[in-house]
Amino acid sequence: MRLRVYSHLHRPDRGGGASIFTDLSEGLAQRGHDVELCCAYSYYPEWENKTGASLWRRERDVVNGVRVVRHGMFIPRDPGSTVQRAAYEASYAMSLARSAIGADDVDAVIAFLPLLSSGVASVLDAFAGAGAPTWINVQDLSGRAAAAYSGRLSAGLTRVEESVLSRASLITTIAPQMSEELAHLTEPGRPVMTFPNWLHSTAETSIVRATDRRAAEAGTSDRFDRRRPVRILYAGNIGKKQGVDRIVTMLSSTDASFEFEICGAGAGAADVDAVLPDDARFRRRPFLSEDEFVERLCWADVFCVPELPTAAASFLPSKLLPATAANTPILALAGSNSPLRDEVETHGIGALADWDDPSSIVRVASTLRQAWHDEHGPLRSALRERATAQSSAAAIDQAEAFLAEMVGQGAATMEKPPAPRVTATTH
Repeated sequence: MRLRVYSHLHRPDRGGGASIFTDLSEGLAQRGHDVELCCAYSYYPEWENKTGASLWRRERDVVNGVRVVRHGMFIPRDPGSTVQRAAYEASYAMSLARSAIGADDVDAVIAFLPLLSSGVASVLDAFAGAGAPTWINVQDLSGRAAAAYSGRLSAGLTRVEESVLSRASLITTIAPQMSEELAHLTEPGRPVMTFPNWLHSTAETSIVRATDRRAAEAGTSDRFDRRRPVRILYAGNIGKKQGVDRIVTMLSSTDASFEFEICGAGAGAADVDAVLPDDARFRRRPFLSEDEFVERLCWADVFCVPELPTAAASFLPSKLLPATAANTPILALAGSNSPLRDEVETHGIGALADWDDPSSIVRVASTLRQAWHDEHGPLRSALRERATAQSSAAAIDQAEAFLAEMVGQGAATMEKPPAPRVTATTH
């Protein structure tokens, strides 16, 4: 099949879905599909033009079998600014329009949201071309996410977002809760499907190497010493909705013994650095490479995945995937109606601490460390099961099934969707 993919992130960007978007495009190309990817110049999560390229020009390249076309956009210096955030979305939509209008015909178009610009480009592509079926994968909703910055911007983005999604041939989301929320945008017999994120192939390779090393160290490494302080790791994008700065404040108010390592960058990083105390229990590191991330997962007793209970867009973080594959328990902080909470509680891959109880973080981390040392206990078994269900090969299989159904019959007649993989949550 000839496919065109719209996304805002692609390797070498890290975090924010970049690895997932890259893995799908390259995985489809490796299976013989002709894939063109329209994405941005590398800028995330540092929010800076990391290539030094002219953002007014498109750059074309072939990377691992994918024809990559990079586009410029306005990159906010302050991602929390309403005006800059609006310019960010609008500029990328206009930039992508250059590729969407008048592009070569394809069999299907794929667009990854959260950046609404990618969805707008997919609609323009379908209108300007031969009307190829469009698959929009919703990782996050721009309108809801924008509520943290501006109610007016949020309302405007939501109206455009719903208009774009209603024109898609197929909508998929990463969690069942999202599928239910968007069900009103589709016609009867054309359900919103759950297409969970997965562990991309290069991370799978890194984790196999790292876990093999860890197994060889059993009984000799301090990873297995339960007398030392409990080790808590946060790594990845540091945005506003994670509330990592709040966790630092909570932990610093206790006299508990722990090591908390924070690795990453993003719009909320300055808030974290502003409250980080001069305390040997805390360590701050920049965004990690993939191999470094896996190494730190193997170092940690628990991987901390927080979501503020008031977050406007609270969906299942893909950063859970490498943690479960590396056999590292999840220490979650989440609201009462959160896919993250459902994932942890339903599948037993960790436990939840309480946003209102600072001492609960270390207490829960210590309990998880104790449970992890039971080699045949339910925690280790649960981590293994989730890792098996979320492989790259299974994800590409399902993507091919979606595309074959769209191209072969037209999404309007998709009454029998492909059998889904194990979904992110079960009810």
